[in-house]
Order: sequence, then C-alpha cells, then structure tokens
Amino acid sequence: MRFTQRIGIWVLLISILGGLFPLQVMGSSVTAKQTEMLEVKQTALSSAKFKRKYRITLQKALRWVENNYTMSDWQTMGIIKNKGVVPEGYLENLENQVKAANGEFSRVTDYERIIMGMSAAGGNPENVDGINLIEKLYNNPNMTAQGSSGVIFGLIALDSKKYVVPADALWTREKLVDWLLENQKEAGSWYGNVDLTAMALIALAPYGGEEVELAKQKAFDWLSAEQMETGGFGYFGSETSESAAQVIIALSSNGIDPTSAAFTKSGGNVVDNLSTYQESDGGFAHIKDSGSNVMSSEQALLAFTAYKHFVKKQERIYDFTCVPAS
Repeated sequence: MRFTQRIGIWVLLISILGGLFPLQVMGSSVTAKQTEMLEVKQTALSSAKFKRKYRITLQKALRWVENNYTMSDWQTMGIIKNKGVVPEGYLENLENQVKAANGEFSRVTDYERIIMGMSAAGGNPENVDGINLIEKLYNNPNMTAQGSSGVIFGLIALDSKKYVVPADALWTREKLVDWLLENQKEAGSWYGNVDLTAMALIALAPYGGEEVELAKQKAFDWLSAEQMETGGFGYFGSETSESAAQVIIALSSNGIDPTSAAFTKSGGNVVDNLSTYQESDGGFAHIKDSGSNVMSSEQALLAFTAYKHFVKKQERIYDFTCVPAS
C-alpha cells in the first residue's frame, strides 16, 4: 500500500503540526526536502495569525455570498463552515435531485458534489430514499472519464466524512491515490495546470507515506515556481482569482502557511493577491475590476475560510466529520 490514511483527531492534529514524523519510512529516512517542509509547517503554525484585514475580507465575502445565494454547493459549504447553519431548503433540494434522477448521473463529479454537499449539511448520502451514493461513487466505472477531476473529488468526497469503502470496491482509496501519483508530471504538476495541481494536493492532504509526501513536495515546489511576481497564479501569464483561491486551499489543507516565504514574491503573498480581487460590494471578480460573480466569490470565500481554519488549527475545509446528522 502506497499511503497511510490519518484517522482520528489526535493523528490529524499531529499531522497538521508536523506533517510526517521524522521516522524511518520503507527502510529509509525522510529526505532533506521533507525535513525542510516539516520546518516550514512548524514555523508557519507557530507564527501565523488570521489578521484583521483577512477577517474583514472574509466577512464581506460571506455577506456577498449570502445576499447572492443560488443554492450552489460551494456557496453552501462556505456558509456552513462559517456560520454552522444550513441554508433553508438546501438539503431537500439535493435529495430531490437524487430522487428525480433515480440515483443515476452520467458524470461522476455529480455524485461527488452531492456527497460533499450532503456531508456538509448533515444529510446521509448512504441512504437517499434507499439510494447509496457512496457505493455508486466507489464502484463508478466512469471515475476517470473527466480526467483527474473525478479522481480528485472522489477522494475528497469519500474523506468528507470518512465513508467506509470495502476492499473489493472498484475504486478504493488506495487505487485513487495511486492513480493520482501515476498521472503526476515529472516536474510536479498535474497536466501543467495550477488549479488541477492545487486540487490534487487538497485530495492528497489526509494521506502520508514516503511516495505521497514526495509527490506533494514536488507539486508544492512546482506551484511555488509558477507563482507570479504579483503573488498570484493563473494561465499563460494571465492571473485569476480562482487559481489563487485553489492554491490557498491546497496549502492550508496541507498545513502550510500561504503567507510563508515560499509563496511570497516581490508583489506579496498569495493571500494578499487574492484580496485584490474583492470588489467594493464584497464579492470577488474573475480578473481584477471585472465585477463580482458567483464562482469567483464562492471560491474566494472557501479560500479565506480554509486559511482561517489553518491559522486556528481547525479541521480542513472539506472535512465535515464533526457535522451532526440533520
């Protein structure tokens, strides 16, 4: 098995505080690079503070999302993580989607999206009017039909409440992790894409083991090298708020401070860069000064929330294990 999944609050706290332990792994000690990453995590956690300017930015983003609520799953997760309140009608709407489709969706990401939303809202994706969405996910023959997205969010969905996956499942956690490792580019990215690389790192956050840690380190090195001098991220020299948001979530989920030196360039760090996309109404734009929109705003809300959770040593943004059943 290529990885070990960290289970339980004590193991989670230890993994956040120190990443992998400096122990012998598969017959060899951790590399100098891994030791360096441990030091980065420990230093970041001892010095990071959720600054007032970030708190205000988050509050404005939350207010904008609530005022422009479209029952988006990502909006809802951001609201629940910040207020502990499920928007009225959201869970019922998800359940109705499942019933209307009789539990059959052509895209695996629909299962994953709904599972994550139900987990956040206290629903039961293992029994929606007799339909087990978890089983339909781990036995889904179309897991890779959407490229890495299905695999990435498959892991995130299964780990959102640590759902049990049988050893004979078509897609066990081990198989999903192995697929990601096998499809990582030599330079460290997934498909040379900032957003996909960040999302893969979010999915791999709960996992350890030498191979996984080395893959994550390569990916973080690649992201650091891809960061623009403005502190932002994007494509072909054109930065976007969504890319910065995904990087912040990836770093925060893996216990790395997004404001650390590795992710700060001459123009500032990635958190400050994302802040520059906030419009006067509190929402976020796709590119600067282009007006607030739902997708940019919900991703920014999740990013600032993820960073807040990192600073406060709370659970990862897509971890809903503490959410009680509704």
